[in-house]
Amino acid sequence: MTTIARTWRDLAEMLTLPSLVAAGDSALRLGVAHDELADVVARTGRHRGARLARAAVPLLDGRSRSRPESHLRVAVTFPDLPPFDVNVAVSRDGGGWLAEPDLSNAVAKIALEYQGEEHAELGRMRRDLTRFADLRSEAWLVLAYGPAEVFGRPWQIRAEVRHALLQRVPHLHPRRSRPRVAS
Repeated sequence: MTTIARTWRDLAEMLTLPSLVAAGDSALRLGVAHDELADVVARTGRHRGARLARAAVPLLDGRSRSRPESHLRVAVTFPDLPPFDVNVAVSRDGGGWLAEPDLSNAVAKIALEYQGEEHAELGRMRRDLTRFADLRSEAWLVLAYGPAEVFGRPWQIRAEVRHALLQRVPHLHPRRSRPRVAS
């Protein structure tokens, strides 16, 4: 019998990074401490899957409510750009609650939403459309993705979100040094 943390670490031998992050997020929701997951990885050494587990630890977030949300978050994690908050309430410019997107970046005013099967129910769809309109009225860019994009084409999400971040917050883009031309 092993602990949840050790089982999670063992999964690194057979899962992709997004799936390992989703499993780790689930472990955190079950009450496993982030430090416990990090410690089991630190004690792993050079065991198969150790590199993947080390890469996954800083990406874990127990606020993620589903596997697709975790996969979406991995797709939009950039080392050189600001991170997205997970299921954090965002406010109107004048104050007051606006929405709680799956992923959000308040500086860039970008909200990312995973639209799975449960969002196809008529009442839920109407509430989603109203929430998206409310966000747009406060100058938020709302990008919604379904299973085909999140699980089948995450690189397209990555490119679209990176472009949106750089358009909305160009000052956060690391400047590339240009080679000097001798005159």
